[in-house]
Amino acid sequence: MRSFSSRCVVGFLSLVLGGLVQVTALWADEAMTEERAIALVEAFFDTINIATYDSGRFAAGLAPGFSIFEMGEEFDAASFDAFISEAAKTIVETRWTLSDFDVSIGEDLTHLSYTNVGRFVNTQGGVIHSEWMESVLLELNEGEWKVKFLQSDLVSRWLLAADGSRTDIYPAEDGDSDDVNQSSIPH
Repeated sequence: MRSFSSRCVVGFLSLVLGGLVQVTALWADEAMTEERAIALVEAFFDTINIATYDSGRFAAGLAPGFSIFEMGEEFDAASFDAFISEAAKTIVETRWTLSDFDVSIGEDLTHLSYTNVGRFVNTQGGVIHSEWMESVLLELNEGEWKVKFLQSDLVSRWLLAADGSRTDIYPAEDGDSDDVNQSSIPH
């Protein structure tokens, strides 16, 4: 008969391994559905959560040649990984709410467009609120669905400072949004 502690270890390992199998199964070659496509995009955003970010887990969900267009810049997997690592120095919490999906399913490609509302808590206690219109292309690659491309267009961004004051960042209050250094604010 196994001791209580060995049963706990076995139970814990079963739970962890079961979770890994579920995440891996989400990417595996199965018939694509609208619900599955949305779940894959939501899983992508889970991988870039600042509190739990792991570059290996992030890379595992990407198709070869992955690119993301964010803030007028193109990032590949390595440069976006560096971007997230840099953002982690000033951002302590990230949260995205995805909605209004439009999904087109093909044999080897699936396209989604949607609205993304993000909330980012910074190290000074301020909260950055952003809204984007986004488009993602999923590609069936060696039997697994992976993120090939993401295009993100900023609609609005504002900061609620720790003191309660609000600053519109995009579009800027003076209407001159070109003066805003958006690269200093993570997606």
